[in-house]
Amino acid sequence: MNLFRATLTAVRKNLTSAVFWGCGALTVVICLCGSVYKDVQTDISYTVFTAIMQISRQEMCQLPELSFYNVLQNASGGWLPMFIPILAALPVMVQVCDESEGLVRMAITRSDRISFFASRVFTGMLVGGLSILVGYLVFAGIIYVFFPRMGEYPAQNQEYFASIFKNNSPFGANWGEGQWMLLRLLEVFLYGAVWALPALLCTVVTVNKYLVVCLPFLVKYLADQICTRMTLQAYADWENPDLFMARVANIVSPNGIFRVFSAGADMGWIFLFNGVMALLAAAAYILLQNGRLDCGA
Repeated sequence: MNLFRATLTAVRKNLTSAVFWGCGALTVVICLCGSVYKDVQTDISYTVFTAIMQISRQEMCQLPELSFYNVLQNASGGWLPMFIPILAALPVMVQVCDESEGLVRMAITRSDRISFFASRVFTGMLVGGLSILVGYLVFAGIIYVFFPRMGEYPAQNQEYFASIFKNNSPFGANWGEGQWMLLRLLEVFLYGAVWALPALLCTVVTVNKYLVVCLPFLVKYLADQICTRMTLQAYADWENPDLFMARVANIVSPNGIFRVFSAGADMGWIFLFNGVMALLAAAAYILLQNGRLDCGA
């Protein structure tokens, strides 16, 4: 009960923070700046914002690339993966770095140390995921208004959309836009929740706000580079690719959880890998903080 109460109190506090809503606003801006379409005739690339301003809805209905589904999928695959460690770290910064030592010690005396630090883990993951999810929901609402949905396209495009859902959904082509949207929102929440943990783990050694925000970004950049090199090495010989290495790179990719429901046979392994890494990070944070003589303040 102490764990639940402490988590609920901390979540409520974070939901009233300007930083939480600022993370949501930044998520909207980053997604709007994502590239969604390139006109091969003019060699002009369009972001979500420029597509809204320069392409009419009638023209959009002739371009499946500018459907609600494709825009939502592609716009979030550009800049958002790069900045996700920073966005997810900002609520953690408010939760931990801005707390006074006196308040931390008082909170610990009202509950046991394990429950207090475990509540920080749950709060960090919940708020980190929710801050990204709120912004993504606003972004989804914007493109829902300005971009055509599947039913607005000619009949010849329906087979194209059906094949997309069949290939990118674990439940096959029977699922439509609405059901796929629910899975996409879950992926976004999990993405933010998982990447809130590195920032929380950083607070074990420092409460410097700049380091707490920037170190996870560096970690993700290095992990991205390693997985990219693994993939390139796997396909160095196109005639005899190393499919095992390519699959491992896909599973351990720091962006794996962001596309988990379209990962096909690797979906379970991606869940397992991210779950194990999250448990290890949470356990390390709780044990290290619990062993500190200063009560983790």
